[in-house]
Amino acid sequence: MKCIINTLSSTLFLGRHLDQLIMCTIYGVCKVNRKQLTFRHIIEQYKRQARASPKVFREVRMRTAEETPQDIITFYNTIYMPAMRGQLYAVYQSAGALADADPLPTSTSPFRG
Repeated sequence: MKCIINTLSSTLFLGRHLDQLIMCTIYGVCKVNRKQLTFRHIIEQYKRQARASPKVFREVRMRTAEETPQDIITFYNTIYMPAMRGQLYAVYQSAGALADADPLPTSTSPFRG
C-alpha cells in the first residue's frame, strides 16, 4: 500500500478524502491479484469506522470542482484506475517475483511454539 500511496499523482489527492484513495487502492490491489473482494464489502467495512461518513463514498470529486461529484465506483473506473493502472500492475508483478523467490530459511531455534 505504501508503494501505491507514494506514487499517487498529486492531482488524485486534490479535493479528495484520503479514505477515498485508500479504498480505491485496496480494491485495485485485490483486483490485480485476483482476490474476490467487492467495493460493496470495502464500503461496508468503511461504514464500521467511528468517523465514517457516507459522503466519502457517495460524493467523490471528479476532475474539476465544477463537475458533479460521483460515487466512489465511478471515480475508480474513470479517474483512479486510468491514472494508477501501471502502479497497480507493478505491485502485482513485484508480489509475483517475491512469491517465486527462494522461501525463507526455516528456523533452527529449539524454541518452537
